[in-house]
Amino acid sequence: MGVWNFQGGSIWSEKGFIPNKSTSITVTHEDDRDIHLSEFSVIVTALGDF
Repeated sequence: MGVWNFQGGSIWSEKGFIPNKSTSITVTHEDDRDIHLSEFSVIVTALGDF
């Protein structure tokens, strides 16, 4: 199990896109990663109804 740390870019919130300082997620079967995004990159969450 690893942790991916996203730094930079923008992230979606209830108020629209806001600057992202740091967002981390836990992933299985992967090593830790630091991912540096450009100011034009966006992070969006996905919800699905399966």
